[in-house]
Amino acid sequence: MIIVAEIPTRTLKIAGSSGECGFKRALDALNAQEDYAFAAACYCAFNCAVTALHCADWAWSSASETTRETLAKDFNFTRKADDQKDPTAFCAAIEHKHRDFFASRRIANGSKHMFLRKPDHPIAAQIIYSATTENLEQPIYTVDFIIRDGDESSSALDVFQRMFEFWRGVFERLGFIRLDDPLVVPAIVSSRKSN
Repeated sequence: MIIVAEIPTRTLKIAGSSGECGFKRALDALNAQEDYAFAAACYCAFNCAVTALHCADWAWSSASETTRETLAKDFNFTRKADDQKDPTAFCAAIEHKHRDFFASRRIANGSKHMFLRKPDHPIAAQIIYSATTENLEQPIYTVDFIIRDGDESSSALDVFQRMFEFWRGVFERLGFIRLDDPLVVPAIVSSRKSN
């Protein structure tokens, strides 16, 4: 949640199942208005979705053949022994087990397209404004980033926090990171304080 003094003048449609644009498009629209705090928050949300998606590519690309076999077993998918099909199968297997990854992948990929020809999912990202005038002459607005999955809604921050914990666990289990690494520990401590 962020707080802004006034609601942006443009109406934003964000990554809906009917093919609207994503958080990235919101950033572009808002940059023109010079509302940098809001634009930065939009970009951070978009970047979290993109990063959650690309962690799969980084994990797969960094893995040895033995580790790839472990990933296939852990996520219950059959390898195709194909450099292009295996990473796709890995992502599909993660999606099957982790709906937050499914949502992140749809937001990241949906932001590349102006309109989706065949929406195949109930994922939508929204920006919700709430005005408060309590003890104020002029209202201020809180801005929440929400990810809808059909009838269920989650804070984008919660979705991305769960993705952070998921990937931290995968990378730690595979030996790609260590908890005693000074670059990893501050992010983990910071994320646990927010829970």
